[in-house]
Amino acid sequence: MNMRYINFVLLITLLISCTAQSDSTASRANEEEVQGTTVKTATFTSANGYTVSGTAKIVQKPDGNHTLTLNADFKAPSSSGLNVYLSSGSSVSSPSQNLGAIKAFSGRQNYDIKAGTDINQYSHVVIHCTPANLAFGFGSLQ
Repeated sequence: MNMRYINFVLLITLLISCTAQSDSTASRANEEEVQGTTVKTATFTSANGYTVSGTAKIVQKPDGNHTLTLNADFKAPSSSGLNVYLSSGSSVSSPSQNLGAIKAFSGRQNYDIKAGTDINQYSHVVIHCTPANLAFGFGSLQ
């Protein structure tokens, strides 16, 4: 078989894996607001033909640990394989930290950042399709 054809089929398979979402993931989250001091904020920009919008913030809690919150205005496509990352760029690059699978495609949701993490090493929050290794959207942390 032609290698171009095989690579094309592989790419299509990966992209399809990021498009069909089962009903097991809630479509809208409404988690409690995390108490603490907002230390960084971001506004999402869409990437690679996918629409991600809304805002995020990193909150330092009274115990000194940090949480990333996707705010109530957050929206992402209903796709499987989406994860939330802190990254040093607008795609998943080194260093990066996977905060976990997306909990919902819209609404407020909170992701704990590992204790002891130097949040200053991360400049972006990225909504990333892991199976296709593709950013759906990103926000620059300010």
